[in-house]
Amino acid sequence: MDAPPRLLFAESQRLTLWWAWLLVMAAAALAWWSWLSSEALAATNLMPGLSRALLGVLYVVSGILLPLFLVLLRLETRVTERELIVRWWPVWGRRIPLDRIERHGAVRYRPFRDYGGFGLRFSPRFGWAWNASGNRGVKLQVAGGRPVLVGSQRPDDLEAVLVGARFEAAPTSRAAVPPAMS
Repeated sequence: MDAPPRLLFAESQRLTLWWAWLLVMAAAALAWWSWLSSEALAATNLMPGLSRALLGVLYVVSGILLPLFLVLLRLETRVTERELIVRWWPVWGRRIPLDRIERHGAVRYRPFRDYGGFGLRFSPRFGWAWNASGNRGVKLQVAGGRPVLVGSQRPDDLEAVLVGARFEAAPTSRAAVPPAMS
């Protein structure tokens, strides 16, 4: 039985955009206000039951679920001996086998100009971006696919681990590791 692959790098990041939190909290406050208002109107029998039900759904979604989702959401990056795993927990993720990475390099980028913001983003010009905050990361060229940017607060460490892991995975020669991306 094979042993599980050894973890070489791990990083977890949260969205730290104050204005995103402000928008979510404003939506939550509006939902709470709407719900309290609807309960006051319901006490006087001026609001139909369907309207109360719709406001109840709005209250649950934007007043509880959306803030809870934002609190739980985090970008997790893991590198094992076999693959790079990047995931927006608890929603979606991607596994990239190390032998499919043709080039990689630590880069600085402009999140809004290059990718349209933070999160899981796609740009026809720059490819995919998985980023939570900041303007640094590691850009990968995956065999047969578009470039992938993995945002990181420790891009130099991530780059060094990828170089070492790919070198160990291809022991034939140092030339087996393609040059870094600029």
